[in-house]
Amino acid sequence: MKKKRTLVISGVGMKEGGILTVLRSFVSAAESRLPPEWHIVVLAHRKDLIVANRADVYEYPDIKASWFKRIWFELVSCRGIARREGATVWFAMHDMTPLVSVERQYLYCHNPTPFTRLRLRDLYFDWVFCVHAVFYRWVYALNINRNTEVFVQQAWIREQFKSRFGARNVVVARPYADTQSGPSMVHQKGPLIDWIYPTYPRQFKNIEIIGAALEVLEQKPGWTGRVHITISPDDNRYSRCIHKRFGHLKSLVFIGRQSQDQMSALYRSADALIFSSKLETWGLPISEAKSYGLPMLVADCPYAYESVGSYGQVDFFDPDDPEALADKMLKLSSGQLAFKPVMFDGGVSDIRIEGWNHLVDRICQLV
Repeated sequence: MKKKRTLVISGVGMKEGGILTVLRSFVSAAESRLPPEWHIVVLAHRKDLIVANRADVYEYPDIKASWFKRIWFELVSCRGIARREGATVWFAMHDMTPLVSVERQYLYCHNPTPFTRLRLRDLYFDWVFCVHAVFYRWVYALNINRNTEVFVQQAWIREQFKSRFGARNVVVARPYADTQSGPSMVHQKGPLIDWIYPTYPRQFKNIEIIGAALEVLEQKPGWTGRVHITISPDDNRYSRCIHKRFGHLKSLVFIGRQSQDQMSALYRSADALIFSSKLETWGLPISEAKSYGLPMLVADCPYAYESVGSYGQVDFFDPDDPEALADKMLKLSSGQLAFKPVMFDGGVSDIRIEGWNHLVDRICQLV
């Protein structure tokens, strides 16, 4: 009889958006990959956020209420949970290394805020974000070398972890395997009408360049498109500023936060993706748009090329030049933008893991 082993997946702070998708994807992979002798435990914000077939899910809805509760959970509570569950492997999926006594523990890091270049305007729009950006530099560094391995999503972030936090054994773990390349030219019957930008109202998401580009485009006779952004005018000070400045535009549509089913429908109905963020640890909408075969315009930033990978329907734009963006949007909409297929090969030697199944195999030493 094989020895019973227990994997604990901790994601108590992951309750919405791309990070919740990450948690759900890993839980699903663990349930499908791990043999019966493995017991799977999921620590979640709420039970109803996780679809589990064989995992035991425990909810901790109060952890997000304050940083004191989060720190207490990681440095005190997790030790007791590990002992109670007989944890063999502990996988912390939200950036902070817990104090647990297990055979192996791993950390998954996906928060880009420590790498943000803070400005005074950032403090005006969202002082809490600025505090988090500074605080997360301490969070990442705390106990980081207790981990067997630390997983990050891109090669440039791995170098940041090594230089900034003195982290050892940092491994690039891409959330998705790069399998789709697509055609090099978009052929369409009519103009691209419905563009989407799945995003949150954060300054580094750079929503204002889209608004400024649309101001230019609405003066052009050939422009008939509209961009749907997943924020509401009253989300925070930044979104209120965006709405105040660009709310008059007919081609900028504020659709608010979307559920997973709504996002799937949005991708199916969309004609193109625009992604103007200046900072990402991955850029989940890029991978999602690729899976739907959508043409894309993506900000020319360090994260972008690795996120796009190999794809034939993408072009990159200067994230600070709205007029150049407007020109590319108009050309793409009318079918006049010829793409040059992108084949990302930078940092390939550093990429050791692709996709959630491979990550499960790695941390549970199935191979």
